[in-house]
Amino acid sequence: MTRSWNEATRRIKSAAQRGLRAGVDRVVSYGSEALIRQRLAVYGRVDDFRLNSQAKKIHLTILLAGDDKPLSVDILRYEVVLGAQPSFVVREVVATRPWLDRLLGDFLVGRRIPIPARYVGMCRFLLGHGDVENGLGAED
Repeated sequence: MTRSWNEATRRIKSAAQRGLRAGVDRVVSYGSEALIRQRLAVYGRVDDFRLNSQAKKIHLTILLAGDDKPLSVDILRYEVVLGAQPSFVVREVVATRPWLDRLLGDFLVGRRIPIPARYVGMCRFLLGHGDVENGLGAED
């Protein structure tokens, strides 16, 4: 009886954590997408934005101004660094256009992108102050 009770408790906890993770992803995705749409508006239109904080991945589909075909950018690994200056760091990225793939590799990968002050409190709350165990971020 105890064993089956423990297994049932573990399954309920796991389902709750998955549900919470999905909710956190929706909240973070909404805020992130709004910021990215604003920043990229001068270059084109963001048609798709998907965030998976568990896998630390982001997918973007962008239609650049003057282009007739959208391009995709996949951030395959990222980190949110919380500390004196909270920032977002892309660790690995690929794009569907070779020139953009190279450009992102040269100018984006490994560079800290400061998180705007108005989002820092939300990031600290949602990311558990650098909860590496949950795959969310890291402390300086």
